[in-house]
Amino acid sequence: MGKMNDIVSIMQPYSIYIILAMAILLMILMIYIIVINRKIKILSKKYERFMKGSSGDNVEDILSEWVDKLKMLEVDKNQLKHDLSKLRQNQELCIQKVNVTRYNPFENMGGDFCFVLTLLDAYNNGIILNGLHSREGSYIYAKPVEEGKSKYKLSEEEMESLSKAI
Repeated sequence: MGKMNDIVSIMQPYSIYIILAMAILLMILMIYIIVINRKIKILSKKYERFMKGSSGDNVEDILSEWVDKLKMLEVDKNQLKHDLSKLRQNQELCIQKVNVTRYNPFENMGGDFCFVLTLLDAYNNGIILNGLHSREGSYIYAKPVEEGKSKYKLSEEEMESLSKAI
């Protein structure tokens, strides 16, 4: 208790100055609080205006809606990728390679009235159609093709058409 009395006795002649300094410091702090409070109000108004948006919609709601749309687009994109992959697989099985070779198998007939039509997919699987036209009638023969070869004997014209198609 003795030390406390010593401190009080030393400070007593300067108490008016200490109180005055504290009052000035308090006034400065009050002014600082008022300035900060005003800046916070201005920022709050700007934030509310920003969040409200120009159309009156809430920016948070707008952003949330766009995120939902992006998620839906991602799902759609993945579905399109899957569909495109299936289409590519199916396309390989479609007719992609075609050749028509016309020829005249009979010396006594004029013109190339006969034909060989070769239709193949990407894997060289398909069919060879040979159309023969003579005075007695017209005939069409079909021969299957697997991996660019037929298990049936091919004529010279059929071989030519198959090699051109491949």
